[in-house]
Amino acid sequence: MRVAIVTVAVDTTTQRLLLVLAAVLVGASVGLLGALLFGAVKSVCATPERAVAARMSAPPPVRPRPVPEPRTEPDAPPSSPFGSPVMASMPALYALDGDVRDRHRELYDAEFVKQLDRVDALRRTIGTRLALAGESHQPSEPDPSEELDA
Repeated sequence: MRVAIVTVAVDTTTQRLLLVLAAVLVGASVGLLGALLFGAVKSVCATPERAVAARMSAPPPVRPRPVPEPRTEPDAPPSSPFGSPVMASMPALYALDGDVRDRHRELYDAEFVKQLDRVDALRRTIGTRLALAGESHQPSEPDPSEELDA
């Protein structure tokens, strides 16, 4: 008997493709074999029966709580070792609140004016740079300082 070995010239890409395909087939068959063995072993082992669920009794009815009547005056603040024994009444504190609001309004207005000045300076800087570059400067928004002056 003569045995002839046939050799075929195959490039490396085809060899790699065949090796990858062979590895996938071997891996799939081993994985399938393992899954079949696991299923067979699991079916042989008896599964314990589950306990039947019992229905619980209903919770006791909820009693509505009595609604307290609204108070006309606030409670006195608790005494504190750090505070004075006589604290100001609530209307006096509200009277101070108006002064605080006025102070906050003044601070807010001052910061707003600063922001307007910064925006105006930035617009002038951008306009100057565009003029030096030879581009025409057309602002997308009207200048708010012109509106305020009018």
